[in-house]
Amino acid sequence: MSVYEFNNPHPKGLLIGDCVVRAFSLAFDKDYIEMRRELNGYKRAWNLIVINLMSLLNTI
Repeated sequence: MSVYEFNNPHPKGLLIGDCVVRAFSLAFDKDYIEMRRELNGYKRAWNLIVINLMSLLNTI
């Protein structure tokens, strides 16, 4: 018996670099879009710089 269950709350079912949004929306039982807006609000409020890992790796 497996305890792992795959969940993808992305509205279109896409698997893109949004694992944080997906994880938080599942953990806090919130709608994906609502959680994305909330996290983006925190990002703006805290002046966070988000680094695209793939872009960074391509420069090496």
